[in-house]
Amino acid sequence: MAKNRRSKRGANQQAKRPDAASADSRSLQKPDLGSKDQSNPPGRGGVARKNNQGAAASMRADQAERFRRVGLGCLTALLVAAPLIPSESLGEIATGSVLTLAAVTLAAASLAGCILFRKRSLRLDWPDLLVVLLLAVVVVSAWWMAGVGNVRATINAAWQWVNFGLLYLLARQLVVTGVERRALCLVMIALATGLSALAAHQVFVTMPRLVARYHEDPETVLREAGVEAAADSPERRLFRDRLESIQPTATFALTNSLAGFVTPWLILTVGVAGQLWQGCPERKKQWIMSLLCCLALGFCILLTRSRTATLASILGLVTLGWWHFRATHRWDWRVLTAVLLLFLLLVLGVTVAGVFDWLVVIEAPKSLLYRVEYWQSTLAMIADYPWLGCGPGNFQQYYPFYKLPEASETIADPHNFLLEVWSTIGTPGMLIFVAFLTLVVYRSVSMGSSTGPTEMEHGSTEPTCRAIWIGGLTGALASWPIGMAVGFPPSLDLFWLGLPISLVVIVGLRPWCIGGRLPHGLLLIAMIVLLVNLSAAGGIGFGGVATSFWLLAALIVNDSPHGHRSIHVGRHGMITLAALGLVVLAACHQTLYSPVLTSQTKINQAVAAGHQGRLERAETLLKQAIAADRFASQPWFHLAGVYHSRLLSTTTPEASELRSRFDEAIRQAERRNVRSFALQRQVGDWHLDLYRRFRDPDLLEIALQAYRRWTELYPNSNIAHAQLAWTHHLAGNQDDADRHAALALRLNSLTPHQERKLGEQQIHGGDLFDGTMANAEQRMQDVRKSLNP
Repeated sequence: MAKNRRSKRGANQQAKRPDAASADSRSLQKPDLGSKDQSNPPGRGGVARKNNQGAAASMRADQAERFRRVGLGCLTALLVAAPLIPSESLGEIATGSVLTLAAVTLAAASLAGCILFRKRSLRLDWPDLLVVLLLAVVVVSAWWMAGVGNVRATINAAWQWVNFGLLYLLARQLVVTGVERRALCLVMIALATGLSALAAHQVFVTMPRLVARYHEDPETVLREAGVEAAADSPERRLFRDRLESIQPTATFALTNSLAGFVTPWLILTVGVAGQLWQGCPERKKQWIMSLLCCLALGFCILLTRSRTATLASILGLVTLGWWHFRATHRWDWRVLTAVLLLFLLLVLGVTVAGVFDWLVVIEAPKSLLYRVEYWQSTLAMIADYPWLGCGPGNFQQYYPFYKLPEASETIADPHNFLLEVWSTIGTPGMLIFVAFLTLVVYRSVSMGSSTGPTEMEHGSTEPTCRAIWIGGLTGALASWPIGMAVGFPPSLDLFWLGLPISLVVIVGLRPWCIGGRLPHGLLLIAMIVLLVNLSAAGGIGFGGVATSFWLLAALIVNDSPHGHRSIHVGRHGMITLAALGLVVLAACHQTLYSPVLTSQTKINQAVAAGHQGRLERAETLLKQAIAADRFASQPWFHLAGVYHSRLLSTTTPEASELRSRFDEAIRQAERRNVRSFALQRQVGDWHLDLYRRFRDPDLLEIALQAYRRWTELYPNSNIAHAQLAWTHHLAGNQDDADRHAALALRLNSLTPHQERKLGEQQIHGGDLFDGTMANAEQRMQDVRKSLNP
């Protein structure tokens, strides 16, 4: 043992000599340092490299966090801008095209940031996979059904659903802390409060002035609203009735959409107020601010006279009380009394103000009956198209075929979120959506009475909240240029009234955002209340309403323990995802953003030129619109209208060339909008006008074909069969005329809606036979008398 120790000491001393002849074992294990200072102790270079690598990693982490905050601010901007731009009737206009492109851009940029900052993991849970699968079903349904519906509307609606899915997935990745969840909810509460103030201003100031303007100059008001309706048409009467009902819309196109957006944030605000009520006395100012928000939001819902939103709100308040009792095992009668007094005060306020109509309550059963009629027709549609549905954006094209004779109107959606999903993308899509909802609810319920991460995240609170505040303000301000781009800019009242009120709400409730609590059960109740409203009002495809649902769903999943699960994505996998994001971005730009905006701009210019009588200029602009968007039917439709106007004023030698252009424009419009009964009606009316001008029997035959197609697409329309019967009468087909006249009168007896009666409508070309004008019912009686005198 002593010998061994002496030999080891000798070896060590020899190794320490700088001029040792033999290399030690360490020199064989690491490379020669060359020009490095050999006097440094061994291992210092490795430590320095590790320190440098650690500093670089820390710097990348800081940069990645700043990048995430920027992304969070952009996400907030998209969430705020969505309710400020009308999105109820996508059709071929696609008012959400700019926001959809922005969402795709943000998703692609986020993936590029993961590569840049070497992030190798993504949050992924079963609800996320179901959302991706749902989007795949939407794309397949759109691709399969586009050719048998409205091609452009199908593409637009499919991209709208992609927008919803991306907003959900972005919220899952970008919203990390409890402070961020509360900050996003506060921004949406503030936005809803500002829009509620705007709605009240409309009821008491703006809309009475608009009604007075309509009575003075109805044509100007209709043109500004984008409504084209004849003097005695049901469409014009419907517009007038809705205008005179003094129901606010704020920045939405429909009153029910405003009520649907406000409802979940009212419930969330009541829950926050309850949390602040039970807090320390220092939170009294915050409680007062939350109470004022509750008053504004509740008052707005009553102003809209939305039965569904009111019922959903009451159900939400009852559920909040049950949830509070389940958590505390005691009733706070002070809170219950305050809520009851608050509701009575709101009802008394709208009654005294003279803006609440008790017929809204009395006629609730009738409104429910209308919904049942819609749902019956929708179920019949689902039975015929069970697998892929009628395609996104095509519901309004298919519904008239299934519409009951006693139903009130041709709706754009079935007024039920589940039936809308089922009828547009089929049974697989509906089952995926139901599975997604089930998992989201399960994630929340499985947490029991825990409240999720509510601690204050020191060091990142201020920069993160600042990013969300700036993002919300940016989204509100950006709504003006975006609205201008799509043709629907928000009212200036939003910026001098609604926006300042929203900022006051954010400042007043900021302490709750920084150090308060947002129980997961409150988010779940708000989401369920929104779904209750959507179950009878519809709107799951409306950007301004549906974004609230997808945001709440993402926050619920984030708040659950499973929501923090991540999967490792290698560098090559992340590059593949980023490349896929760029492909989707290019597809969105080329199939949605660029063609729609360019084409719609040209169409609007052409319509203005047509109103000024500059038909050649209108024709040029419409051809440019056609070149910009090869999927749209509207430019072809308007071009046919231009040729029709020119044909009515041209001489016979010029008519041949114009006729061929006119017929080609109609064929192209029909190819892109296969099931539009309105298009067929207009085609028939155009040819009936030309028959009056040229007395060519071929023109009358084409009108007959168009009207016949109208009755095929809309078989229970009394005016469609009346128009076809009258045209058969003009052509001398008395048997066919009598048959359709009898059918028109029978359908007329089935409809309970006075504005839909034949006695309230006119037949196009009704004066062609004897030069006198009469309503459609009188004409049908004349047709029957001519055959059976």
